[in-house]
Amino acid sequence: MSAPHPSWQEPGRVHAWRAVAAAGLAVESAALAVGGLWALGVVLRGVADSVAVDLSLAAFALVLAALLALAKRAVLRGRDRVRGPAITWQLLQAATAGTLIGGAGAGTPLVVRGASWFAALLALVVVVALVVDAARGDRRGLS
Repeated sequence: MSAPHPSWQEPGRVHAWRAVAAAGLAVESAALAVGGLWALGVVLRGVADSVAVDLSLAAFALVLAALLALAKRAVLRGRDRVRGPAITWQLLQAATAGTLIGGAGAGTPLVVRGASWFAALLALVVVVALVVDAARGDRRGLS
């Protein structure tokens, strides 16, 4: 007979902070997949200014979307090793969003500015959720 798991370690149980982090990663993954498919569509329609650049962008976005989907899955399963790459991506995303926000002049479309703010806030939420979830697990593991 196996020893019972503490409530925070129950198999199949997803905690709120972990669910928030996974949802954020899922949104990012979906957005990158849509962007990658859009870039691929630009090439296939024959309206690309530079086929090589658009194909590279599409490949990068689709591969990153797949990696973020795998990260979401690992977060939901409670894997600790995914936090480092996931937080690194959030920092890169926040830095890119900050660059777009800071460089947004009067001619920048509202949708670009809005998407930049959304990406920055989403990155912040995911980092906080991952760190709080890790702290909860560490604290509860010591008791």
